[in-house]
Amino acid sequence: MSECHGAVLPSSCVQNGNVAVESPLVENGDDASDHVTNKNKAANEKLTCWVVWSSLIALFAGGFPYGYPIGSINSVAVPARKAFQEYYQIRHNTTLSEDGLNLIWTVTAMAHPIGGLVGCFIPNFFVKNFGQLRSMLYGHVVVVIASVFLGLTSLFKSFEVVVIARAVIGVCGSSVGTSITPTYIVEINPTKWRGVFSSMSAFFITFGVFIANVLGLPEILGGDELWPVMLALTGLPSLVFISLFYFMPESPRHLYITEGRKEEARKLLTKLRKCEDISDELDKMETELQSQASSKQMSLLQLFRSRTLRFQLVSTIVLGFAYQLTGLSGIMSYLNQLFMKAGISSDISAYGSIITTAVMIVTACLTSLTIKRVGRKKLLFIGYLIEGISFLLLTITIEIGDLVYWIPYLSILFSTTFTMGFIIGPAATTFLVVSEFFSQSARTAALMTTSALVWTAYSLVVISLPYFLAALRGFTFLIFSSIAFAVAVFVYFAVPETKDRSFVEIQQIFKKKKFCCNSRDSSNLSMEKTSLEKLNMTSSA
Repeated sequence: MSECHGAVLPSSCVQNGNVAVESPLVENGDDASDHVTNKNKAANEKLTCWVVWSSLIALFAGGFPYGYPIGSINSVAVPARKAFQEYYQIRHNTTLSEDGLNLIWTVTAMAHPIGGLVGCFIPNFFVKNFGQLRSMLYGHVVVVIASVFLGLTSLFKSFEVVVIARAVIGVCGSSVGTSITPTYIVEINPTKWRGVFSSMSAFFITFGVFIANVLGLPEILGGDELWPVMLALTGLPSLVFISLFYFMPESPRHLYITEGRKEEARKLLTKLRKCEDISDELDKMETELQSQASSKQMSLLQLFRSRTLRFQLVSTIVLGFAYQLTGLSGIMSYLNQLFMKAGISSDISAYGSIITTAVMIVTACLTSLTIKRVGRKKLLFIGYLIEGISFLLLTITIEIGDLVYWIPYLSILFSTTFTMGFIIGPAATTFLVVSEFFSQSARTAALMTTSALVWTAYSLVVISLPYFLAALRGFTFLIFSSIAFAVAVFVYFAVPETKDRSFVEIQQIFKKKKFCCNSRDSSNLSMEKTSLEKLNMTSSA
């Protein structure tokens, strides 16, 4: 018999003449029942190989198309710009001006974030109609097709192919990589392991950036002939996902709540947990199903109109914009060029980018291990503070780099400390904090808002950074430094600590800061509180 099978019955009495004699189970009946319950819960929290490899494949394939294009556009800048010059010469029989080339390259770089912005608004439609697993499949098929076109750029002799393919990959990277995949990971993993696997998403995105910088070395794939091949490798993890799709499990929660196939969900959950007694998880799904039926999801318009959630929304907008407005993805897209402006040769610049992204990976691993013990607010504050200081020092090294030969190399150090600050603060906590600001009915709209702001800021930085660098050189980073310091001050005074606190408790903290709810919305807050308390009583883990 499985360790999850069976349960100790309540104490019983055995008649012996006129005297009731207790069964030996009576004395320790409650203790035995508790023991079996604990064993059942422990069994349900165990990881199975099916869950582990499915999670890792989904994370790898989902995070790579987000991170790899950021690093690859930085690595192939020199050979790709040269190729674009040649394509223009062949097509128009005239030389492309430097300003024209810069414009084309800016459009090429911004195609990915623009696609990502569009991708923020489509996951709900696909998940509702196809489920997480099949939606990921369709997204990865599109990534593979777009990657094939990237590999054939030299054949088409058209930079438009690169722009369109990067935009399409941006759509899939945003919808699949940052929306659908994290939800799938949460829903197939036991409660105890959800945080661990969810935090790996940032690791695989960073890993994609790192691999792109390594493969982009001129000695490997970053030369004049092979750079289209390097861009085409964006689709390799997606190809792995497609080949293993048939063996991966659907989300039990999607089967149970969205499609109403409760018996199939029960059978699948039994296989995923290798345990017959999965009543606890089924009860939570049923509670969530009833909660969704009784509470209507807020739309984006309703969220922006709500006076009850006004200051949470303000905090969300500040943190969402600041996530990318401090310059991370823009800087990673132009990292080699940044180092060359500081006075470092192109060969050494490539290795500087590799060092920077390698440190990002290590920092991401360490942060995922400490986020449970350190408050979200503290990490946010420290992260933005490190970013502001790093940008300030980076400005100095670029501007005085001509004075002493070793000063330009400090730009690599300060770029690395900046990325560490980003991983420690914004990358690790922004989406987590936003999700904790809001109750279940408003959370989807809030996270959609955050994603849209992140991709919008990413696009703005990618578009504007080359022009700012050309006009202001190192003083460009004073702008980013000012933004980072301003956000650090905002976090310190305005953002509450959300760790281990419910929505109602967080709402009370906002009220104490005198950003109170309007009296007309007090009934809304009361309904949110009642709904949340019911959900917490039955489904807290």
